[in-house]
Amino acid sequence: MDLDKTTLYQDKKATAFYFPPDYSWQEISSPTAVSAAEKEFLKSFRFNDFEKLSADQRCLSDNCLEQKNQTLYYNGRVLARPTELNNQDIAAVSIGVLEKNFLVGFTVKNGSEYCGLVYYFNGQKFTPLNFPKEIVSPYYGVFGFGGVETDFLVIYGAYQGIAYHFQGDKVSDLNRFFEIRAMNQGFKAEIIRASQGTNINWYVFSLSTARPWLIKLWENQSGAVVGEAVFDNFFNSNESSAAFKLKQVSTDKIIILANLRRNYQDYWYLFTDRGFKNEKPGRLVFKPLYQGSDPTLITIKKLAAAVLDLDSPSLKTSQFLFSPDAKNWQTIPTEKNVDFSFPPLKQFFLQVNFPGLSDKFSSPFLDSVLFDYYYQK
Repeated sequence: MDLDKTTLYQDKKATAFYFPPDYSWQEISSPTAVSAAEKEFLKSFRFNDFEKLSADQRCLSDNCLEQKNQTLYYNGRVLARPTELNNQDIAAVSIGVLEKNFLVGFTVKNGSEYCGLVYYFNGQKFTPLNFPKEIVSPYYGVFGFGGVETDFLVIYGAYQGIAYHFQGDKVSDLNRFFEIRAMNQGFKAEIIRASQGTNINWYVFSLSTARPWLIKLWENQSGAVVGEAVFDNFFNSNESSAAFKLKQVSTDKIIILANLRRNYQDYWYLFTDRGFKNEKPGRLVFKPLYQGSDPTLITIKKLAAAVLDLDSPSLKTSQFLFSPDAKNWQTIPTEKNVDFSFPPLKQFFLQVNFPGLSDKFSSPFLDSVLFDYYYQK
């Protein structure tokens, strides 16, 4: 890519381009500006070593589910696991909470692989979540959760993550957003759901000690997660933990309160998300592309396929352009196996353009570009 001419933002952890994020990260100089209730909420999170979950507790009204190592307690009494887990090699047990139900994740060691099982728990019984396919990974991981009963995320946090979006009976695969670079060696995820009317933004942070992390997912008002931003510039090696709490949601911004634990002291920050700097058009420009390492004259005869990996609204408004000289541009057809003949050339150029947007919290998320052609020397 020609980054000098590209106006989109390159997220190297998400391995994608999108409109530049519009946000601020500001330390709160006076701890008294944070209410006692906010401090209590943020300090209620239990941070654990990733390889060994020692303790966690989640409560709904006066009912509390507690995890100590691999044992569950409900209102102080030992809670038996689902019978299908008897005699299984349990590597980790993790808990989370929605608005009405608890969620419990079990990581099971099975030979050289790990299998994942997740259950609703309503205070009386376990009900398994149905995934599109069995969760199997070569990597140890821990489940994290967040959202509401009709709309929530389940993330198997491992070296390479596995994630799903549950919306009633619909379950969507989000694995593409939790690849190795975005997973920070693996962590137990905690998830914040921020609703702006029909638009939903998700914020994923880490409850693993010494692995603070923050990921944003957005939906472009489509009802499906379409993009990801990894904020890896907020933390340094001195932070042992970072907890987040949704503070304010309005049409123009989302404010999240953060508690960073640094050198055994608490520091308070505000993360203000204003969406994207997307008022003006954005573009991704490629450097000259050659056919082979020793450039020779070629004649492009036919276009096999041209694909931009985008959500449907972004795809409709995008322009995928071709040029033999970086001066004269023409639109690339989206049909497969179509004539696309050009005079002999040694190099060519590609460009992707996006219009400016009125919704500050929308952006294309481009992580894959395919230009596949037939040529003749």
